[in-house]
Amino acid sequence: QIDYVTLSGSGEPTLYLKLGELINKIKQLTNKPIAVLTNGSLLWNDVVRNDIKNADLIIPSLDAGHEDMFRYMNRPCKGLSFEKVVNGIISLAAKFRNNIYGWRTDWYGRMFIFYWVFRDGKTGELY
Repeated sequence: QIDYVTLSGSGEPTLYLKLGELINKIKQLTNKPIAVLTNGSLLWNDVVRNDIKNADLIIPSLDAGHEDMFRYMNRPCKGLSFEKVVNGIISLAAKFRNNIYGWRTDWYGRMFIFYWVFRDGKTGELY
């Protein structure tokens, strides 16, 4: 049984320039909910946040708790910082709040944050 149509793949789904169109087309083809797994690196971008707004579930990952660990874990491209990723996730949550809070919203889906908690960031030993 299919629970979700999940967009993740071998790369970052938010890099696809027609992601919003793809989500809408999938919704025309099936009534199954759509999940987007993302590393969150582009959620600071308003266009990307708008493209994923019709997903039913968004799961950004957060691989660090501060800038040094973020750089160690992700080796991000120039211009991408831990703060930018976190602010993107916050912006997504603020713009598309779940309707259980009673606020008007464009997005009625859910968002979970996938994160790692390490005892020692260098070895990757999980708590």
